[in-house]
Amino acid sequence: MSAWRFNHLQDSAEFVHGRDLPAERAIWRASISDSAIVLGSKQDAKIVDEQVCRRDGIAIVRRRSGGGAVFLQADEHLWIDFVVPRDDELWRDDVGESMWWVGDLWADALAKCEIAHRDQLRVHRGGLERSALSDFICFGGLGPGEVSLHGQKVVGISQR
Repeated sequence: MSAWRFNHLQDSAEFVHGRDLPAERAIWRASISDSAIVLGSKQDAKIVDEQVCRRDGIAIVRRRSGGGAVFLQADEHLWIDFVVPRDDELWRDDVGESMWWVGDLWADALAKCEIAHRDQLRVHRGGLERSALSDFICFGGLGPGEVSLHGQKVVGISQR
């Protein structure tokens, strides 16, 4: 198994979401310099009050993937990008299955940090579970590899 390359990036949410990632096994820890509402790739920007965001210094950003919006407070979130190139042994052609190991990794980490016992953390291995809110907010639904605790999503995953 090849080694992971570790990187840290601090920039705007727009830059971090829009950047191209090199096709090499890597883990990127991203910190955003400004708070942002990040819209899913297909969301209508009209759901956000641009005037209020501008007044409060909140950027409005669109990501390349995902469904619902996410609010990111500068310096109060954990954003990790895992880059797995196509020729890597961790690569899976099945988009859903490809996120299972990421969910397992997060669940193990949460258990080691004593957030919850590992057997309380569920890694979703099915298709997308939608709710009345999932088209609007990311944590309203549950996708492959995402981690929940007592029925509430605690780790969201998107893939690009």
